[in-house]
Amino acid sequence: VIVIETEMRSMEKNILTGQQAILKALEK
Repeated sequence: VIVIETEMRSMEKNILTGQQAILKALEK
């Protein structure tokens, strides 16, 4: 269960960073 939780957290972080990258790209 702990491994799944850590994977979910890492996935959420990747999604958040991806959204920030998209927003930065749209600003340019």
